[in-house]
Amino acid sequence: MNELLKVVLSLSLSGTLLILLLFLPRSLFKERLSKRWQYYIWLVVIARLLFPFAPETNLMARLFQGIDRPTEQMEIVSPYAQQSGIANTIQADETIHGQNNLHSEQMEPAKLVNSPNRNMVTMVWTNIWLGWLVMALILFIRKITVYQDFVKYIRASCVEVADIDLLERFGKLVERKQINTTVELYTNNLISSPLLIGFFRPYIILPTVDLSPTDFDYTILHELVHFKRRDMFYKWLIQFTLCIHWLNPFVYLMSREIGKVCELSCDEAVIQELDMNGRRAYGDTLLNALGLGGSYRNSLVSLTLNESKELLKERLDAIMNFKKKPKWGIIISLLLTVILVCGFTFLGAYAANGHNQTMRDDSGMGTVSLYTNSAEIISFQQGEQATTKEIAISIKENDVKMQLNAVADGDSHRTLEVIDPSGEVVRTYTFNQDGFISGSQEYLYGNDMIMVTDIVYPGTWFVRLSTDQTPTDETSVSAKLIDPFVWGFTSDTEIPSTEIEDEQITDNSLPFTQMYDYYRTYEQTKEDIQNGYIVNTGVSFSEQTMPTITRGGGTKFYVNHDNIIDISITLKNLIDGTGRIWTPDSFVSFEIYDPTGKVAYSLNKEGKEIEDDVDIDTELAVYPGEWRYVISFAYTTNGTDPSDMKIALKYKTVYEDDIKWLVDNKLNKVN
Repeated sequence: MNELLKVVLSLSLSGTLLILLLFLPRSLFKERLSKRWQYYIWLVVIARLLFPFAPETNLMARLFQGIDRPTEQMEIVSPYAQQSGIANTIQADETIHGQNNLHSEQMEPAKLVNSPNRNMVTMVWTNIWLGWLVMALILFIRKITVYQDFVKYIRASCVEVADIDLLERFGKLVERKQINTTVELYTNNLISSPLLIGFFRPYIILPTVDLSPTDFDYTILHELVHFKRRDMFYKWLIQFTLCIHWLNPFVYLMSREIGKVCELSCDEAVIQELDMNGRRAYGDTLLNALGLGGSYRNSLVSLTLNESKELLKERLDAIMNFKKKPKWGIIISLLLTVILVCGFTFLGAYAANGHNQTMRDDSGMGTVSLYTNSAEIISFQQGEQATTKEIAISIKENDVKMQLNAVADGDSHRTLEVIDPSGEVVRTYTFNQDGFISGSQEYLYGNDMIMVTDIVYPGTWFVRLSTDQTPTDETSVSAKLIDPFVWGFTSDTEIPSTEIEDEQITDNSLPFTQMYDYYRTYEQTKEDIQNGYIVNTGVSFSEQTMPTITRGGGTKFYVNHDNIIDISITLKNLIDGTGRIWTPDSFVSFEIYDPTGKVAYSLNKEGKEIEDDVDIDTELAVYPGEWRYVISFAYTTNGTDPSDMKIALKYKTVYEDDIKWLVDNKLNKVN
């Protein structure tokens, strides 16, 4: 289903629930609350029907996330599940048989199943929004056309009032209502009731000027109240809402109710300063207006003194039973308004959907493997005529990022889009065989384009590939889920256990084993720990790239004795990419936090500062407790001078229980 139609349907359903919320208890407050409040409170409902703004968490967003596109379904299991013994799986319309674990080769492409019937259903389902849009446009254009025809018709037979006494009386009434705009007075014997037309140049049109002074005054006052309150704009706002939600019968019900309380609230505004005799005289004016003029009426586009005989009875009852509302009525009005606004917020709208990202547990930092096999999800082979393919990816894990690897053969442009469960395109990349042309947060390695999203959340995501490739071109896109806090950096916390050591080291998936000139294997890390290293990691890039790691919760280590830690930091040939297109602001940050959470050591460089070579050897006194270090950076390399970034923490005095903690909690820990 088109995302625009899903937005409209969510607004329609949300607005319907608010309409019911106002209608169901209406008998309780109908006579107890002011008609003015009953009139303007509907603006909250109209706002919900028209504007898809709401908090990230709301009922409609959750409901409409389940209405997904009828595309092929694919499931990618994250490294979390893989480390629990669950193999990487892809579920398409047909089950892919056979196991795919760390010993197996790269997964086969997802199988896409198409049939004429399915294609027809998909086409109808995808384009159903066009029918809704066409009907909405037709209705709105018709309303505008009817209004224009009505105005032309009325003005063509209008006669300007020339009676000086009436005009003076009319001017005093306009001045009494403190209206500074010029209001013109006309007569037209074709209309059935006095009416007001015009948004900025108002016309009050009377069926006749043969009215008693009292009827004249009250008629003009009634129409001036309509103008001063800008009821014409309100009325057209309702008409626009009807066009958008033309399929919703509750919106028509709301429109009729607003039209009714519009006249009731206008009557209330006129009579609130009148005594009983004055109210009786005003009621007589309404009765007398029934027999005036001709038979032409069009309540769709004008504001009339009398719209129907059915409404007139209710208006007369309200006039004769009018009482000024007590203060408790104001309090109840405010309370009901708050309740409705809360409903407005809670119900929300589909377009406002966001995602709630659960904060990552620090204990999980060292348990997520990035060395998972990629799975081809979309490909264009030579000779294919299709221009766009889309795949639905089911994400079931929290706190992961999606990494997409694209391989292109040919000069034609390709566009890759990542779409979140709400239908919003969150990443767009354009590339050819030579690399990226445009996009955001690109990571390049040779002819392979590596793209990493922000943290994705559980739900159905979509990846769409569009191309204008020639028959000789080819394109392939694979996907995997990775640790959100590490990309382009082999942290010492991703040490594989002895059970999966061989598979982790021999995995050839991009970018990790091929991109790094220097990273620690299982045996190297084991030796480091025996020598007292808490962390001994480094990254050297000989290719042009943009290594980035976002700030996470950090990595914990436990100190059992008073001790000294040797700190070694080397930075060389890092390039500031701040301000360049598609490049994040450059920085390097390394911090050590003591058991109280205070910063015990800190190195921070930003912008041009990172281009200065750094060679630090210093010491830090530590005491028993849980410590933590955090490494964050973003920089570029030029592909000519190999970059070098090394960070090491080493116990000066090596104690057996410290080594045992590192072995148990770092080297051999597997979730």
